[in-house]
Amino acid sequence: MSSSGSDLSDFYDESHNEIGSTQKQNEEYQLSKQLKYPRAIIFTVQALYAASIDEDGTEHRTCIDGKQRLTSIHLFMDGLIPHKDSVTGQKYWYKETEPTNDEPTKAKTKKQLLPENLRKMFANKHIVCTEYIGLTSLEERDIFSRVQQGKPLKNSEKLGATSTNRTIFIRSLVERYVTAETLCAIPWKTSRGVDNLCFSHAVYCMAKWSIDPEEVKDHRSLKVLGEWLAGSQEIADAVKSQVHEAYDIFVRLATSPKYSAPFHKQKKVDSLF
Repeated sequence: MSSSGSDLSDFYDESHNEIGSTQKQNEEYQLSKQLKYPRAIIFTVQALYAASIDEDGTEHRTCIDGKQRLTSIHLFMDGLIPHKDSVTGQKYWYKETEPTNDEPTKAKTKKQLLPENLRKMFANKHIVCTEYIGLTSLEERDIFSRVQQGKPLKNSEKLGATSTNRTIFIRSLVERYVTAETLCAIPWKTSRGVDNLCFSHAVYCMAKWSIDPEEVKDHRSLKVLGEWLAGSQEIADAVKSQVHEAYDIFVRLATSPKYSAPFHKQKKVDSLF
């Protein structure tokens, strides 16, 4: 998704959005660095968000990465910090603000505003934003940590950024079947979006098999899988019922003392000879 500079500034003001409370860095960010971000919006500003939706439809977004950039864009568009020209040192402001009584006299001098065409360009400039739906707090911290360390997101994690009817259904399966009482009773990797990827492959195969078994052959292609997940068409109710029935059986097998042995690695025994 992408948002304009003015949208991001409005986003900052909305009370139901958070600026990464669990990953906050120092609130008193250096002014010298803040002054660089208004210029950076034209080139490389990006942001990562975790989003959730309440039962009443209210959307919540938490900024996982890009808090400083979002804060600087907001302050600049509110006329609280200027853009400083890197060559001349001249300061340019987005808009004039009313001085407060406690401001020093020198701060009340007239500010040099950006030309109207540049202000419009800044407000309408679209910025790439990646939005993840349904992340746990642990997953938020994990993504933030790896982004800060410069580690790329895996393909399985990138699939989690898609929000369609199909991905919402798959996330509901993960929430229902990946618990200590269900499929976590057997050893398998569920971190870094692998559980979501496994369910996506399984649902894709079941949905395609009911139409044309030949199409299932390309299920290992992440490109094909990603395109299918991004589709707007709903998964048929009949297929959803079959998916739930299949996983209900899977859970009974995985949690049964009698039948779960094949899901566990057998310990190696040293040869006696």
